[in-house]
Amino acid sequence: MMISKNSMTTIDKNQVKQVIEQAYPFTVDKFPLSGPDGMRTDIYAYFRSDNGEMVGNKSVKKRHTPHTVQHISDVCQAASHAFGDRVNIKTDFHHGHIVTITPEMAEMKRLNEAEQLCPIMMLRASFDGKALLTNLGLWNPVCKNQELFESVKECKATIRHTSNIDFKMENLIRKLSALRQSWCTLDSMIDHMNGQTTHIDDFIAELFPKKDSKKGETMFNNRKSGIRARIEREQRLTGEGNGLNPTYATNWRIYNAIQGYFQHDSSRNGSTTDIERILSSNSGDTVKAFNLLSV
Repeated sequence: MMISKNSMTTIDKNQVKQVIEQAYPFTVDKFPLSGPDGMRTDIYAYFRSDNGEMVGNKSVKKRHTPHTVQHISDVCQAASHAFGDRVNIKTDFHHGHIVTITPEMAEMKRLNEAEQLCPIMMLRASFDGKALLTNLGLWNPVCKNQELFESVKECKATIRHTSNIDFKMENLIRKLSALRQSWCTLDSMIDHMNGQTTHIDDFIAELFPKKDSKKGETMFNNRKSGIRARIEREQRLTGEGNGLNPTYATNWRIYNAIQGYFQHDSSRNGSTTDIERILSSNSGDTVKAFNLLSV
């Protein structure tokens, strides 16, 4: 079975490994780089076997050990068991392998008539010197956020490209085989956050202490107005209120607005791809907000 890159396709969970291997019909191999007049160096780079293109935007050292398509397919096959019998899968290649897996509609979590959350497993395995990352998170159609939860440690793994990569992959596969419990943990957290309310302006002031400067005041006001605009929009869409200058919102709604602001509204800060935006928006202030709102 073949799937098109950048398109979501629904398959049986037992087909995941086959689909991954078909989506990447090439290897990525490491070769030494040469200096002037063919001078030997101890610097290496990665190249695709099908078209000879260099992969990654930097060189690596000799001990840097690449992951393989076999690694990717094994990891994704194990993760797919968290999402029921049939899953949606999407593949891409941008300096490395990028795979997202989500369940069919029956496995999604409904918060209300307008808001339905979709668990998502995201894997990024690059060849640009960065570690292989896997995360379990959520896709929220209301705010169009993809959210990764640092507090659910069972959901996240980071693997460096060193000589023991095979051993680390085996441990990751065992962990992902039990991923269903991590989704249940997220499910409980969301219910808890959705059942509590917080004063919006007070929380924004706590999360972003206003700096005593004109630039600091401008940044605070921009963040506050951007986050409040998202809260108002999502309240209207979900029927939680009329969305007209609300004083309170559920902890879940406030968190979604903060995460959405950093993912979609703030400056890109060098993040050029969707997955880079998602990863960069799930750190710092966003993690702090989640920790405060989920207690």
